[in-house]
Amino acid sequence: MKGRRSSHVQLAVLGTVLIGACSDENLPKDRYVYKAKQECVQDWGETNCEGSPGHSGGSLAASALAGAYFFGPRFNSIVETPGGKHVWSGNADRPAVNPTTGQFMGSKSVNVNTPRGGFGSSARSFGSSGT
Repeated sequence: MKGRRSSHVQLAVLGTVLIGACSDENLPKDRYVYKAKQECVQDWGETNCEGSPGHSGGSLAASALAGAYFFGPRFNSIVETPGGKHVWSGNADRPAVNPTTGQFMGSKSVNVNTPRGGFGSSARSFGSSGT
C-alpha cells in the first residue's frame, strides 16, 4: 500500500511540472512559439523553425520537463515559405495567412490568437437587424 501512494505522489508531481513547463512566462513575445517541431514545420517549413536553447530532441516528456519549445519566424517580417512564396509573418493579434491554402498560420502556436470563422463570422453582421 505504501508503494502505491508514493507512485501517485510522483505522478502528481510530474503532472504539475509538465503543466508548469507549458505556461512559461519567459517565452519570446515577438515570434511564433510551438510545443512541437512538426507543428512549426507544418506552418513555416524546416528552415524557418528552430529549437529553444538546450533542446536536444529527446522524448516528449523530457522536452516538456526541459521547457523545450520551437520558434517560428519573428512577427512583422517577410518569410519565404517552403513553396517559395513570400509571406508577411503577421503578429500575435493578426497571424499570417498561408498563400497556398488560405488558412491561418500559427494556429497551433501557444502565443497567437488565431481568428476563428471565415465568411460566416463576417456575414453575421450583415444579417437581419430587425428593421
